[in-house]
Amino acid sequence: LTNRRVSLAVLADKMARATLDDGYHASPLKISLTQSRSKLQQNAPTLAASRAALALDAERKAWLERLPQDSDTWFAWLLGQPQETVLSLIVFATASCVDAVEARSGNAPQAAPLAHALSLDMADWWAVTPESYLDLVPKAKLVDMVMEIAGVQAAGVLAKMKKPEAVICA
Repeated sequence: LTNRRVSLAVLADKMARATLDDGYHASPLKISLTQSRSKLQQNAPTLAASRAALALDAERKAWLERLPQDSDTWFAWLLGQPQETVLSLIVFATASCVDAVEARSGNAPQAAPLAHALSLDMADWWAVTPESYLDLVPKAKLVDMVMEIAGVQAAGVLAKMKKPEAVICA
């Protein structure tokens, strides 16, 4: 309980292995982490080109270049690092495991408290395009979204169109 340096290093090592290393490594720390990238890509086919994914990819590459080549030595390396470095790795690994995909519309957004704590504005990280969203939602949802943003008259015009035209106009 009192050796924070070792606790943080073992946590960072476990998190790094879960998010940066493809191999299995036994660990005395029994926590489970799941990288969220594959699930996000299933729900967002254009994820790889998003600003958020590019930033995470750049950070991942930087960590892989910074960590020793042999992942079996990561724990010892982390023990020798300043606490700020260890915390930075924990922050990266945490970000790599966040899954804020809502399974069904209408569900209470479980990630809302985290987004609020981070002052996260998705408009800074994601743009609505036909490929990233509009082609993927039902026309009725598109019409509802336009009604909320632009009013009843604009939504009425969209409601009369076929979906491909509505997507272009939206």
